Amino acid sequence: MTIKKKIPLAVLELLEPYLAKGIDSIRTVEPETSLLKFVDSDEKSEFHFTIEQAKYENKLLLVLVDREPRNKEIVASYRTWIDATTLENNFNDWVGLINRYNNIKSIYDDPIEKKYQDEFYADFEIIEEDADVYSFNLAQQIWIDNYLDKIILTIDKFDIKNEISDLQEIKESSQVLRDDLTRLSKKQIIQKLSKIWAKARKHGLIILKEIYIEFRNELIKQLIKGQLNG
Repeated sequence: MTIKKKIPLAVLELLEPYLAKGIDSIRTVEPETSLLKFVDSDEKSEFHFTIEQAKYENKLLLVLVDREPRNKEIVASYRTWIDATTLENNFNDWVGLINRYNNIKSIYDDPIEKKYQDEFYADFEIIEEDADVYSFNLAQQIWIDNYLDKIILTIDKFDIKNEISDLQEIKESSQVLRDDLTRLSKKQIIQKLSKIWAKARKHGLIILKEIYIEFRNELIKQLIKGQLNG
């Protein structure tokens, strides 16, 4: 039996619109013991929305939800049974909180790095209608995986002792993206690549030349033109 057939159809129908259109700020992960699990696309975030259980009681379908943040006042995780008819509103509220976190400016944000990221994303933005739902084809995924491996090797070359924090962040982000590559949409992959390139540019042009400038034409061919050729 597939996992989805262990989940009440009513729950799947409530969440289907979100899964169908895709949401850049979140992603699904394979649940270990729960029914469904969504997490923040930011790999350093612990924000999550988990549907742990479902039961039918007193003529009501109830679902056990664990979410973080609880609301805009409380960041801590919150676990409670809710009426399934309110699941859509609860999920929509949680997604809204993630988006507001992503958009709000704070002292923890680096405006220079964010500007670089936006520039890279604009260069490689994929405007296909399904770019926020489907991933790249297999040949493109293999190419991206090999490209990320080259980034990791380049970082190791420049930081043999693993002591330069921003270079290690680039390496870690590249490793995480490799692990998640087949589970992310095209837009999510471009967003994560843009973050990697932005960090490299912030560190210095020497690194950027090694991991981006030398590959730019091939990146365009694989990620943009490759879309047209399938």
